[in-house]
Amino acid sequence: MRRTLLSALTAVLVVGALAIAKPAQADPYFTTTPPDGCYLYTYSHQGYTYASQTYCTRMHGLHRAVAVCSDGRTVHGYAEEMDYFRFSTAECRSTAYPWDPIPAVEIWGEYWPDY
Repeated sequence: MRRTLLSALTAVLVVGALAIAKPAQADPYFTTTPPDGCYLYTYSHQGYTYASQTYCTRMHGLHRAVAVCSDGRTVHGYAEEMDYFRFSTAECRSTAYPWDPIPAVEIWGEYWPDY
């Protein structure tokens, strides 16, 4: 009897945990179209693109660069704040020293203009 109740309680808790939306599943409310005052740049090495960079003036919200590398990894850049602008760079590099650039399959910028 005790084992049956414990199994039923465990099943209910698991189903309840799966029903709650995870933070990663929530709509992040970003756009990939650079708003006014923001730009998306690319970096190339030996004929292939390996990095993306977002650049915005300080009054244009949050942003980050994203690159999907040829080895399957997704790299996110971190915003670096300067005096009058912010930029974020995501680079595809090998995982071993000397961390040579590797091709990016896809690049984009994510912008949250409401911040």
